[in-house]
Amino acid sequence: MVKIAKENILLIFTVAGVVAGIVTGVTLRDPEVKWSKRQLSYLRFPGDVFVQMLKMLILPLIMSSIM
Repeated sequence: MVKIAKENILLIFTVAGVVAGIVTGVTLRDPEVKWSKRQLSYLRFPGDVFVQMLKMLILPLIMSSIM
């Protein structure tokens, strides 16, 4: 069992991340909850950082593939 887990650790972490994302999305999407601006900014900040990191990654990938 340990050997199988070691060989498929990336798959296990990927599935765990997808499940955690689905659970988080379903939990935070409750229509009865009214979010304050401060709470929304706490939730929006990690997403904005992630999008900015993706934007910084795109240009070097394009330039390296052209050259």
